[in-house]
Amino acid sequence: MTSEATSTCLATAADIVCIDPLIGNDLCPLLRQFGRAMSEARFDDARVLIESFRGTRVPISSSAEDSLCHLLLSACVQIVKAESAYYSLNFMVPKAFFRRESTLLLTYTQIKAELCRMDDVMGNTKSSSAEDIRRRLIDFTSARVSMINVYNSFLVENFGLPSELIALTTVLSSVEHLLMLLINHESLTSLFTFVANEIVAMKLLLEVQLALIRCEFLQSLIKLKSAHAKLQLWFSSIGYKHTQTKTTVKFLGFGPQVQCSPLRLCSWTYEFYMLLLAKFSLYFHDSLQPQCSTADFDHTISSMKSPNFVQIFTAFQRRMEPLFILLIANRCNASDIPPLIGYGRTVDFDDGEGELRKKFLVFLKMGGETKELNVMLPSISILIQEAGAKKSRTDRITYCYDQLMSRDDSFKKHRSAFRMFTIPKLLIIKIAWYFFIPEFLRITGGIQFVHSDYF
Repeated sequence: MTSEATSTCLATAADIVCIDPLIGNDLCPLLRQFGRAMSEARFDDARVLIESFRGTRVPISSSAEDSLCHLLLSACVQIVKAESAYYSLNFMVPKAFFRRESTLLLTYTQIKAELCRMDDVMGNTKSSSAEDIRRRLIDFTSARVSMINVYNSFLVENFGLPSELIALTTVLSSVEHLLMLLINHESLTSLFTFVANEIVAMKLLLEVQLALIRCEFLQSLIKLKSAHAKLQLWFSSIGYKHTQTKTTVKFLGFGPQVQCSPLRLCSWTYEFYMLLLAKFSLYFHDSLQPQCSTADFDHTISSMKSPNFVQIFTAFQRRMEPLFILLIANRCNASDIPPLIGYGRTVDFDDGEGELRKKFLVFLKMGGETKELNVMLPSISILIQEAGAKKSRTDRITYCYDQLMSRDDSFKKHRSAFRMFTIPKLLIIKIAWYFFIPEFLRITGGIQFVHSDYF
């Protein structure tokens, strides 16, 4: 009886703690479960999986491969914690004195360095499964370091310039190429697919932004559709569903008071997509509208979530009654913007102001006759260039006045008043005509709700 009890106790202890050395193949089934949990954003489950397994194995210092396996398990636990912080997007939240959190980038860098240093304990295991896993985890952390650097680039002043966007998409393409080679890895296929979905979606969104800057209607439409499909795939894999809240989320409008949700990265990316969709509807408003009835077009635009630029501009025009509301692209320092507006539509540049209209493309014109606009275009172009020459502008709104004399003497007492928003490359201009009285000049309210980040 005593012998049977002793055997049972030994069997139970063997189930809890195994004293056999770990080899790389022992980690493969565990990492498959780990990768699935990570790909579904179940970070706590992934951590419990690793820690529970570690609790059943005693490190054996005499075995180089066992030591390497335990170090890899420790690295996986660190990766889980880093991924949880990564998806909360806390590294883009400003801290005190407008400093951003740099701890996460440092964490991934340290994990990668530790994985690289494991080369010292490998011994004769350089061709083992454990060594392969080590190299793949190095690739994973390298991808994360690249992604954090890409996201941080969104906050710099020159983000949105074609050269900057091309550089970022090149980085994302190289990381995507690396991950696609590893997508069928025996143990980590779910983990690499998880990261690849995010990278491909973000690359497509940046390509949409680049196509919009270049006024490429068809390319931006195709990229938007592809980005939507990739976002749906990514979001569904991790169980994310976007829910509208009463408070609007401003793109890159992070502040210390922002409460980061576990999947804040997903909601932020969704806002980025909706922003690009809204910009698409604005830039190609004149090309999209003739393709369907006015009612269908208005319904489609109004069903979009904020920001709905077309609706905002229309409401402003109705309330303020300016002569024009214009969205103008300054091509003087942006030669990569072609002289095309819309889908296969060229602008007639045969008039006297042809060259000027090539340099200052009018994306959107609301109100007034085109002939009236052409008369004022030389004055507008000068004001745009003067505003662009100002290197330091604390106020994005510029007030300008121009003496525009008509051939008709009855109009000689009139002036054109310009209110300009000095946004890089794109300028929103409100134009109004006022009867000039020396002691009084009536000026209506502006459109201060337009924010430069939207463009």
